[in-house]
Parts: sequence; structure tokens; C-alpha cells
Amino acid sequence: MIRNVLGAIAIVALSLGLAMADDFKGKVTKVDGSKITVSSKKAGEKQFDVTGAKVFRMNDGNKEEAAAAALKENSNVTVTTDGGGKVTEVVIAGKKKK
Repeated sequence: MIRNVLGAIAIVALSLGLAMADDFKGKVTKVDGSKITVSSKKAGEKQFDVTGAKVFRMNDGNKEEAAAAALKENSNVTVTTDGGGKVTEVVIAGKKKK
């Protein structure tokens, strides 16, 4: 009985780890249609297909919806993906407060 419960807990924990969203922070180095390339000192360079993803812009600490056309080179962004690697959200960083 205990072995079954522990096995079920292990499977659930493994499944949750795979299903969790992943964030990639960096600077947009290239915009090519619906694909963006983001560069980060930590993780290097990675290309994302943002088709169907929600795009937001940070404005005074608030997240406001923006058009995909707002994704421009040299923008600092956070790209959120689902467990399967599909981009679900892109947040464009706002200007720092003085």
C-alpha cells in the first residue's frame, strides 16, 4: 500500500516538473516575422516562434497588453513557454524608474 502511494507521489512530482512554465530573460537581437531571437548572458541565444503568444509591455509596474509589432530589436523581454516549449507570453520590460 505504502509503495503504491509513494509511486503515485513520485509520478505526480515528475509530471508537475515537466508541465511547469519556463522563463527566458534577455534582449531581442533579431525580429523575423513571427520569430524572435533572444540573447542572454546566462543561456546564450535562442529563437522563439511567438505566433499566438500574448504580448505585454510593463508600464510603471503594470502589465499592459501590446501588439506583437511592439517586439523590436534591443528590447529587454521575458519569454514564457509552456511545458512543451510553446511560447505563451512575452513581456517587454519597461523603462527603469529614476
